[in-house]
Amino acid sequence: MKKVLLIVLSIFMAQGLFAQSAAYQKKMSEAKSFEAQHKWVNALSSYYDAMEIEPTEKAEGALDAYNSLARAIKGGKPGYTECLDEFDVYDGWMELVAEYEEFWDSHCPVYFRAGKLVKTGIDMSSKTASYTASVIDGYSNKYLELKDIVFSGWKKAYTKYWTGYRSDEPTLKDDPDTRVYYVSAKVLNSDGKLLFNLPEVDRKWGFDEISDESRYMFTWNVKNISRENMRLIDAGNNKIVINTVNRSSDRSRKVPVNLSETEIIASDSLPKQNAVKRIESKLMAKMQFVEVAGGSFKMGSTTGDDDEVPIHKVTVDTFYMAKTEVTQAQWYAVMGNYPSYYDGEQRPVEQVSWYDIIYFCNKLSLSEGLTPVYTVDGRTNPTSWGYTPCRGNSLDGEIKMNIKANGYRLPTEAEWEFAALGGNYSKGYKYSGSNSLDDVAWYDDNSYSTHDVGTKAANELGIYDLSGNVWEWVWDIYEDEYKAGDAYNPVGAESGYYRVLRGGGHSSYYSNCRSAVRGRNDPDSRYDYNGFRVARSSLY
Repeated sequence: MKKVLLIVLSIFMAQGLFAQSAAYQKKMSEAKSFEAQHKWVNALSSYYDAMEIEPTEKAEGALDAYNSLARAIKGGKPGYTECLDEFDVYDGWMELVAEYEEFWDSHCPVYFRAGKLVKTGIDMSSKTASYTASVIDGYSNKYLELKDIVFSGWKKAYTKYWTGYRSDEPTLKDDPDTRVYYVSAKVLNSDGKLLFNLPEVDRKWGFDEISDESRYMFTWNVKNISRENMRLIDAGNNKIVINTVNRSSDRSRKVPVNLSETEIIASDSLPKQNAVKRIESKLMAKMQFVEVAGGSFKMGSTTGDDDEVPIHKVTVDTFYMAKTEVTQAQWYAVMGNYPSYYDGEQRPVEQVSWYDIIYFCNKLSLSEGLTPVYTVDGRTNPTSWGYTPCRGNSLDGEIKMNIKANGYRLPTEAEWEFAALGGNYSKGYKYSGSNSLDDVAWYDDNSYSTHDVGTKAANELGIYDLSGNVWEWVWDIYEDEYKAGDAYNPVGAESGYYRVLRGGGHSSYYSNCRSAVRGRNDPDSRYDYNGFRVARSSLY
């Protein structure tokens, strides 16, 4: 019976993969309690909070529950209730929107970012200077996400017969047109030293046509300001920090505002990727491995170029190969950049050199507490190699491979061909998994770019894209023909410059996608048709 061991590994986590914190479990219990009460918005909020607490694939349970509830609401259903007729739909939505408006009004924090003070007037007789500062507000990703879910579902479910509602958008109590904020602040110099405090003043909403943002203009009359402070402000050497924010002059309705300077800066300048997207990205960064049981095969071919001969018997030990080429999401999870020409998190990463890849492998191994495979002048930590990945430079030093280490690595050329042929379950196909290339590969007849990994049929071992999509770097140094005679776990030539690539790519002619075909490139070269997949000698 065919035995394929499928092992799912997280890129980020080694031990205690599914251990969740007490805070996460508390939020999950809270969310389920809200669902039992049909408090759908509060349930969504708690699931979101759980993902913020555990921003890794450990929060997959929260992500699944959040997405299921969000899909139901976006689909026009008031939560998970079974809607028997239009009256049920209407009643459900009236309850949901009432909950939403109460939630928004009492929970949603506002983030403020203040500009610098600008002098707008001066009264010589009273020695009073008038200063104005603009304040921009905004909501966090979480609350904007909840708003989108509710508004989308309302539009889906809304009909003209809904009494009391004449719009396909629900009423939002916190409409920017009706906001009045009362703000107090302090003025700091560029070194963070307090210059003076500004009393509470109010100003209604305004709109900045240049920045396309909601903007509030606050004016303070500052009496007896020192000439030194006046000069600092006139020179722009000042910073406003919001002290308090209220919605009514009698302070009966305080704004649940986040006044953390770090949060204010983050909400304005960092990429606005919400918790849902972060978890989904990390789930996409999981790697799946197939056990390739050791065995023997005939390596090479007489139907191709001279470097495919002589055909010779090769034996390899059991190893583990990734089901797919390394994706852009997986590369980003480790390296923090997107070097590829073609954009898509589930497309294979390309425009990475052989040197970049061994850096990636060791960095990933160290992050998971595994033994790195590669050394450069005896050093395993890639940060000590004096090399900057994806920058076009070469990696100097003696590079060695410890194939017995349990970390991530490139397959050897022999391992790659054995797996491409189907290992011990090979049916003798010309291409990896079929004699019909269109079934298993993206190549020049059906493609003009890379495609998401795993979208063509797998081979006999359940491995995808070993033919086509991108050429795949392997460990071996290229030599223009194989050594004659039987070989056991060969690792390529001992010296030379070029490194081997296998499998063909999205722009390759059909004959270059055969399992026996060999390619080569400079180890520092980067092309949009060259990528890789990883292997491991042991998973333990």
